[in-house]
Amino acid sequence: MKYYFYQALEENPIIAAIKNMDDLELCCSLEEIRVVFVLFGDICTIRTIVKRLKDAGKIAIVHVDLIVGLSSKEIVVDFIKMSTEADGIISTKVPLIRRGNELNFITVQRCFLLDSMAYENLRQQQHQAGLYRGSSGNHAAGHLKDV
Repeated sequence: MKYYFYQALEENPIIAAIKNMDDLELCCSLEEIRVVFVLFGDICTIRTIVKRLKDAGKIAIVHVDLIVGLSSKEIVVDFIKMSTEADGIISTKVPLIRRGNELNFITVQRCFLLDSMAYENLRQQQHQAGLYRGSSGNHAAGHLKDV
């Protein structure tokens, strides 16, 4: 799946981010969009949202921090894996990203970089958590990209 993800990004580096059902329908109607970040939903609707994306042939990556009704515990990643057809997760929380990697999800660690000290702290956290693989700065997926 990760190879398919990288291939999709190479062919079209635009990632759609959807925040409501109108965005979902528009995104599903656009053939050139292949990767979609899901930034809305709740525990009752996330399965349907992801299924709609998958039926449209999209790679669906769920921002688990934004799904109403989910906690910040690692078990939410298992819930997404078992209850949806999602291809990956986004989170600001290192334990959730780590669990996503264990479950072979595509993982995106969202972070807020305000200055160089925040950048270095994030690099250190990723290294300590086993998430940082030592990038030369050439790829952003799975690594922090040097700015």
